[in-house]
Amino acid sequence: MKDSHSSLGFSPSFSPLLQLDAGADECSVHFSTKAAALSRRLKAQKEEVAYLKAMQHGNQAVVENLEQFLGSDLGDRRYEDMIKENIVGIQEDHKSCIEVVEKAEDDLKKQLEGDGLGVFTGMQ
Repeated sequence: MKDSHSSLGFSPSFSPLLQLDAGADECSVHFSTKAAALSRRLKAQKEEVAYLKAMQHGNQAVVENLEQFLGSDLGDRRYEDMIKENIVGIQEDHKSCIEVVEKAEDDLKKQLEGDGLGVFTGMQ
């Protein structure tokens, strides 16, 4: 024997929901189905999964390109060794930059103290 939901074409998981609206007149009834909301949520989740898969695919392509680039550029050398070598150069550049900034700071202090008549030519 079929229940009333099955005979009307509804599956038990998508049964309609009837609610009495206490704020309206006594004859009002709110009718909604969970199927529409579930369908929208499922569609949004599928779109999100598709977006995440596309992003994952793109990230994988970037990683593969980086691996190929590093492999062809470094040859037998390890990338850690290359980084260590570059750190030395970066530290030297940083030290040079600090020296220039300190000289400019000293020149500005002299200028503020009134001792720097030729400061502008020294800074250039």
